[in-house]
Amino acid sequence: MTIPPLTEGIKLGPYQLQKVYSLDRYSCVYLAFDRNTSQQVMIREFTPMGIAQRSSETHEIEPIPGHEKNYHEQLELFLQFYNDLIPLIHDTLVETLGIYRVLGGGIAIQKIAKGLLLPQYAKQQKNDINGECKHNMPQMIYALIHALRYLHTHDILHGNLTLETISIEVPKNICLHGIRCPFDFGMNENTTMLYNENLAAPETLLNMDKYDKRTEIYSLGACIYYMLTGQMLQRSDQRFYTNHQTNLMDDNQLKKSYSKQLLKSIDQSLQPIRENRFGSANEWLLNL
Repeated sequence: MTIPPLTEGIKLGPYQLQKVYSLDRYSCVYLAFDRNTSQQVMIREFTPMGIAQRSSETHEIEPIPGHEKNYHEQLELFLQFYNDLIPLIHDTLVETLGIYRVLGGGIAIQKIAKGLLLPQYAKQQKNDINGECKHNMPQMIYALIHALRYLHTHDILHGNLTLETISIEVPKNICLHGIRCPFDFGMNENTTMLYNENLAAPETLLNMDKYDKRTEIYSLGACIYYMLTGQMLQRSDQRFYTNHQTNLMDDNQLKKSYSKQLLKSIDQSLQPIRENRFGSANEWLLNL
């Protein structure tokens, strides 16, 4: 059971909570208003299931008896992870503004991604996923791969590559957000699988205890596959057993709009056998 989120209107320093945006096993994300800047921000509160609880009187997060050591270790990991994101500035990544210790736990403040989430954009375009962005799609794909390379170069795994962590602002701006702290990527329920099984790499679904750069290359490739085709990719565990190939580079319709090299590179990012994928996002970019 998730820890109950804070109620609308509660103030954390200059930030006033407006509504809950999302919940997962380790955190609650709120939409909030910064009274100092008159801007909306995202606040991610550390709310770990199973090792902590919220006081109904003080709203503070308290470790469950017997879990004090684990709680404090993971709280420090949470705060350090988002503190490390603060100096990272990239055109395609949402900026992290700060971290604070509040209510016995911690929060991270981030800017809000502009535009529509990828599924919302696709719905608006009535299944013409390329829509107004068709001519800028290669540029946006490059921007996403470049952003992933930037994170990996700083030894940071995104941890949450889904259609809901990509936003598009017509006609050509794209943003990657929703970076998650890697508490225990060895447990597959805490990886990309938690959000969409069609985007998770085979090693995640098949419990191979691997979550690394190659895993994220697959998940980003699956998101890009959706951007190009408007369709979800077949589950990767099924693809693994049949060595299913996407063969985008042989799609006559896609070849009318995109270079064979771009399509071939996406095919390689989606190889079911991890050793056949790019070893890094930098290798992927060089291939383009």
